[in-house]
Amino acid sequence: MGVNLIQTGLSGLNAARSGLATTSHNIANAATPGYSRQRVFQTAATPIHAGPGFVGTGTRAVDIQRSYDQFLTRELQLETAAAAQLRTHHTQAARLDALLSNSATSLTPVLQGFFDAVHQAAAEPASGAARQLLLEQMDRVTERFSLMDQRLQQTRAGVVGDIRSHVDRINTLSAEVARLNRGVAEARGSGSAPNDLLDRRDELVRQLAEHAGVTPLIQGDGTLNLFIGNGVPLVVGSETMPLAVGVSSRDPSATGLFSVGHGGTRVEVTGQVQGGALGGLIDFERGLLADAERQLGLFALGLADAANAQHRLGMDPVGRLGGDLFTNVNSPALQVARAIGQADNQGNAWLEVRIDQVGTLNGSDYRLTYDGDEGGYRLIRARDNQIVDTFADLPHSVASEGFTIRLAAGAMDAGDSFWIRPAAGAAGALRRVAADASSLALAAPVRADPVGGNIGEARIGPVTVSALSGTALTGAITLTYDAANARFAVTDPPGGTLAYSPDSDSGATLNLAVPGFGELAFTMTGAPADADRFVLAGNAQGVGDNRNALALAAQLQETPLLFGGSATLTEGYERLVTEVGGRTQGLGFAAETQEKLVRWAQDAREALSGVNLDEEAADLLRLQQAYEASARVIAVSNDLFQTLLGALRG
Repeated sequence: MGVNLIQTGLSGLNAARSGLATTSHNIANAATPGYSRQRVFQTAATPIHAGPGFVGTGTRAVDIQRSYDQFLTRELQLETAAAAQLRTHHTQAARLDALLSNSATSLTPVLQGFFDAVHQAAAEPASGAARQLLLEQMDRVTERFSLMDQRLQQTRAGVVGDIRSHVDRINTLSAEVARLNRGVAEARGSGSAPNDLLDRRDELVRQLAEHAGVTPLIQGDGTLNLFIGNGVPLVVGSETMPLAVGVSSRDPSATGLFSVGHGGTRVEVTGQVQGGALGGLIDFERGLLADAERQLGLFALGLADAANAQHRLGMDPVGRLGGDLFTNVNSPALQVARAIGQADNQGNAWLEVRIDQVGTLNGSDYRLTYDGDEGGYRLIRARDNQIVDTFADLPHSVASEGFTIRLAAGAMDAGDSFWIRPAAGAAGALRRVAADASSLALAAPVRADPVGGNIGEARIGPVTVSALSGTALTGAITLTYDAANARFAVTDPPGGTLAYSPDSDSGATLNLAVPGFGELAFTMTGAPADADRFVLAGNAQGVGDNRNALALAAQLQETPLLFGGSATLTEGYERLVTEVGGRTQGLGFAAETQEKLVRWAQDAREALSGVNLDEEAADLLRLQQAYEASARVIAVSNDLFQTLLGALRG
């Protein structure tokens, strides 16, 4: 009986010692991230039959288990991934919003300064100072476009750098998970769960969720496989398939993420990444940042196209027709960025993209694929992944989108594809090409005057010109009214007649095509007398004429030039700022809400798995008493045994 008492006491002593060690372990790791409190589970030892019944033989500690719930742990990982994605996306969007709306970098103030300078030049067309101010404001506009383009490129470079940093961290954490998998598999051979290793592994998965959303899958041997995207392996047992950063195989202008498998095989997973900071960076790069780059290029094209087109319809102080004010929208310098071939193309084609109608451009990129002689070409709009055109040969005008694609050199093979970016590079390439103040064509190239001696009441309005050939009007065109036939006879080139009936109070607009010069339009009001004459002549001496300057101001400031004629330059930029600001605000609200969900998930996990120091302190006292009591049992058993030995000796 004494021996049995000693064994019983020892079992209690060992159980209390295990409890004390476990409780001390809990207290020591109360602040350890991801730690789950542990508890010793005991069971009564097998009793023995003695006398009238069974006598207990003590206790034994059967296992040490952690307070763990797989659902709560997975919920925390998912909420963490979503919060990191929104937080990162919002941070990047806020920086972009500040760039677009800050007066030091925004387009709005410099565009307004340019418009004001055009009006000033229109008010004083003969003033050299006003003309010089206009040139300076043009330079400020191009400098601001260039600055914004540089800032956007710097933003993109920063995003790519952040992506690389997160990928490096993901690879490091994945390798650590694989190492822990080996330890877990070895420990599971003993029949017990390695609680601390499991906690550490769960915490690593949670940390991975900060960088990218991953899907965990427990295996029969206790190892944890991790997958990214649509089942692309990241960790399988003790092996890893690291991520690598490169250029996207679908969009050469964007970052690509690749899973690197055995033998160096690469599978692109860019579009599959959801969650984590990596997901937020990819969303930003392919969303707001790409939209801002495209629209900034579109604004540059709109400004250059409208300013150049109107300026060509004017005349400078020495009688020359106007040329381009800014870089031409079809400048060779822009062609390199407009059509980018995929890296795996088999052909040697070089494509050019010519802008036909800037107002038709919608700020999207496109993917051009070639299926060979049977399928021909397909043009897919990237914004909504819709096929917008199919055609058999190049060159081809895509009228609905505002540009023409032509084969500049080489040939395409079946399966080749190109990324078409109509507005790419326009903001950075925008430059003033007007040489000096004397080259500004602020006057109209044609003036209309009545000939002395007219007796009728007809009045001729200002002449507008279009489709000029680039040569100033030489000579004069005389319009002589034939009252009997209600028409003007046109003498000298081009000849012919212009019908005019003075019945309408508002008069009429007459159009006249002049071979070798262009097309003229003017208004005629009132009733001319028979044989009344009017002369249309070149405006070589029109130094004080401001008609083309006024037309330029109206074209740039008031005419809807962008998005299918729905927005002026200023309205288009304000639309971009509003859109970015609205999406940034929405991301901020979503991020705040998601952070609350993370805190709730953390609280739920902590309620189950967290260490409560008050409870642990109480357990320490209880276990201390149990230990002392078990030691007392051993002492009593020893006293009884010694008494029995003494009796036997006597």
